[in-house]
Amino acid sequence: MKSLFKALGWPLGSARLEPAALSAAFLASCPDPVLVTEADGAVAFANDAARELFGCAAGVPLRRFPELLNAASFEAYRSACAACLAAADPGLPPLRLELTLHGPGGDRELELRLRACRADRRLFLVHGFDDVTERRRLEERMTRSRDFYLALLDHVPALVWRSGSDGGRNYFNRAWLRFSGRPMDAAFGDRWLDDVHPEDGGALSNEWRRALVERGPVSTEYRLRRADGNFRRIVEHAAPVFGPSGGFEGYVGVCQDVTDARSAQEETEAHRRAALQRAFVANVSHELRTPIAAIRGFAETLRRGAIDQPKVAGEFIETIDRHAQRLHRLIEDLLEISLLESGRLRPRPEPVKLSPFVWEFCERLAPAAERKKVRLRVDVDPELVVWIDPGQLHQVFENLCDNAIKFSPKGGAVSIEAATEQGFAVVTVRDTGPGIAPDQIPVLFDRFLRKATPSSKAAPTTGLGLTIVRGIVELYGGSIGVESSDRGAAFTFRVPLRPAREAPVSIVADHGAAVGR
Repeated sequence: MKSLFKALGWPLGSARLEPAALSAAFLASCPDPVLVTEADGAVAFANDAARELFGCAAGVPLRRFPELLNAASFEAYRSACAACLAAADPGLPPLRLELTLHGPGGDRELELRLRACRADRRLFLVHGFDDVTERRRLEERMTRSRDFYLALLDHVPALVWRSGSDGGRNYFNRAWLRFSGRPMDAAFGDRWLDDVHPEDGGALSNEWRRALVERGPVSTEYRLRRADGNFRRIVEHAAPVFGPSGGFEGYVGVCQDVTDARSAQEETEAHRRAALQRAFVANVSHELRTPIAAIRGFAETLRRGAIDQPKVAGEFIETIDRHAQRLHRLIEDLLEISLLESGRLRPRPEPVKLSPFVWEFCERLAPAAERKKVRLRVDVDPELVVWIDPGQLHQVFENLCDNAIKFSPKGGAVSIEAATEQGFAVVTVRDTGPGIAPDQIPVLFDRFLRKATPSSKAAPTTGLGLTIVRGIVELYGGSIGVESSDRGAAFTFRVPLRPAREAPVSIVADHGAAVGR
């Protein structure tokens, strides 16, 4: 009995009970099936778990164990028994093998740990069993499921790949292999990167190193060499894969060749830009021609004698001056747009304390508002500081407030509001005019789009003001939008509270002027 316990791997240590006192009831309590046979296969002992596994009720003699095995398992078991009996060394590790058992409820898959031992000068074989039937069935279902999805992926036209937890790719579908012209193993690990364009490889490797740390979704774009040697533009989306226990197992990715789509898009965009350029030239020609024609016409009339009529001459000179202002402003706006769109206009951020800046601006704006009987209202956080060039900020307010006053009715109001929101200064210029037609809002910031002015004596307008406003705001990493109703329009622009690079601190416009709220 002592040798049997040693064979089972149960040390007796300093137990007070004699080995003989540890009866078969103790072995019977073991939750795993335990079987002891003599050298010829006769069953010497089987605990309750083993009897349940073999379908033998308590008290009923258990037939020879090998008779329960199928033919293939029987031959493997017989060879294992012969090897164990020949060695008969309890110090050796148990011999392990897999068997198929014809049980009462059908075939069962078992993992057997087999060891020989001596007791009472006789050889015994100690068997420990693990019933792995359900595990094997689950593995088989998973294998069938995996094979099904792999077969499915092999017929997907997109390029599909899979990687392990170390990021090395270990599977490519047929579409990828056809695209690259390589066999599967030639792209394993990081070797697929050999086909990435040299200018994209470094950034792509860094992106994947970051992804393996963060273990989140990844979207990238790069150029990949096709089997014909041409580089194609690839858009890649990958998602992390986690196992049943939550462990990270790698990535699954899908790639799409977007070269042709991008080329078509770029061609369409080139046609659109060309059409816009032609329209821009036509509009500029018209806008220049109109004031020049007016100036020449009135000047010719004055030259032919109208200058001798003081009242008429005064009106004509005022008209010439108005058109000259319009021409001057058009030229200035065209130069500004040229700088913005060519990238030659660089941001020059300075810290501007917004409240005094707006009050000072409104002081200059007050005469124009007074002529229209429009009230000006200011509600700006007194501590708000924005980083922007003061001259360009003045252009933004000038264009927005000029339009707000122009389109507000007599007795209306224009308000300027500003506050902070998630790292941005949010500034709104609101009027009480008739609003903006819904079909104009999507193209409101396009060049030369103008609403009809309320009166012929309105200040000259070029139709470029809102285009310039948008360009300046975006130059500083901001954005602008508009909301409109029949009670008025509200233009809201957002600019970051901090510049990309810190500028010397010198608060601009730290003084104000009283403008009636």
